[in-house]
Amino acid sequence: YRMESTNVVMTDKDREYFSQVEAAMSCELDAQQRNWYVATRDSDFSGDPEKMWQEYPSTPKEAFQQSTEGTYYAVQLAAARKTQRIGLFPHVAMEPVNTYWDIGNSYGTAIWFHQRIGAENRFIRFIEGWGEPYSFFINQMQAMGFVWGTHYLPHDGDHKRQQGDTIQSPIEMLQKFSIGGKWVIVPRVEDINHGIQSVREAFGQCTFDEAGCKDGLAHVSQYKKEWNQRLGCWSNTPRHDIHSEAADAIRQFAQGYKGKGDARVESWRDRLKKAGRKKTAMSA
Repeated sequence: YRMESTNVVMTDKDREYFSQVEAAMSCELDAQQRNWYVATRDSDFSGDPEKMWQEYPSTPKEAFQQSTEGTYYAVQLAAARKTQRIGLFPHVAMEPVNTYWDIGNSYGTAIWFHQRIGAENRFIRFIEGWGEPYSFFINQMQAMGFVWGTHYLPHDGDHKRQQGDTIQSPIEMLQKFSIGGKWVIVPRVEDINHGIQSVREAFGQCTFDEAGCKDGLAHVSQYKKEWNQRLGCWSNTPRHDIHSEAADAIRQFAQGYKGKGDARVESWRDRLKKAGRKKTAMSA
């Protein structure tokens, strides 16, 4: 395909992409071919590279490729793999297991399973389901035979809603199951981007059992920003899709987890604030 046009805007990123294609396919792309590619991507697919790869792949691999552009945790996941924090990290017997939930009204439910092993936040399992009752997940949890620690629910876990013939909140319904552990509500953050940043900050302390967390890691890797078709750029809000529940569930860990001895796992912002308060008190 070719296009004779002088009105196509070609960026440095586009030029770098075409150089990679030429190297991979041992070919040369002329100006008219490049014009057609950029114009088609921007006009037919609103600049979305993934859709262009699927419809007009430039290499055999591209048809199955997924873009990390616009994703929230690509850097953190790459670092975790590089430092071998994704691999064989099994359940440690007799250590309590915490759970982190996302419970949507009409969407799915996702749960991460976590243990605190020394200074390591070890994620050992991930489960999910759509349109299933809470008993579906509780039955799976009971079959695991774990010693339960704390179950963390999102901020709307105490919002009452119609549940069959009664009006109950999710936490009220879940507390009726004799599974063990403590149920808590994680407070809502004013800006979801603050919660996302908390996940990024905590990621360096985390390990993941690859087999037990495979589906959850796949969802987190594709959790991305909403594409603004009108402006042709990524917006500042997450896209709600099949990947959202897993990402929202692990955000409950970053926003709500308290370590052993009920001591908050501090971020660098927490430590700076504490140091500032101490300095002010000493000055007084």
